[in-house]
Amino acid sequence: AALEEGLFSSGRREEFLELVRSQVAQDPERLALYERSLAEGAYEGVLRAFADYRAERYQKSKSRIGARGIADRYIRAGDYDKAMDWLEESLREHDPNLAYLGLPLYDPLRGNPRFQALQRRIGLPQG
Repeated sequence: AALEEGLFSSGRREEFLELVRSQVAQDPERLALYERSLAEGAYEGVLRAFADYRAERYQKSKSRIGARGIADRYIRAGDYDKAMDWLEESLREHDPNLAYLGLPLYDPLRGNPRFQALQRRIGLPQG
């Protein structure tokens, strides 16, 4: 997760995609999803497809990634409305990791009124 975050935040798209591919290489279903989404939507398509995949798994079984992890994936995919939906779900889960909303990953959400309201509800400083 740390390597994935580092590659994403530094804009190293090709290396990020290679890492994702290596992570799913042994799972035919996820490998097919990777290949299909890469062909259809390039980098952003892969990000979106895997965010959707995790969201679907969460809905079915409350997978261990949790709602905040899904929100993180939607942020990377540029779908900030869905990211906010999942951050709000994370609050309902009482996820202690919401304390990390100050990380640069969340910068695209800072001007969002929903994000600001979420920060107020959990008592985090704004700005």
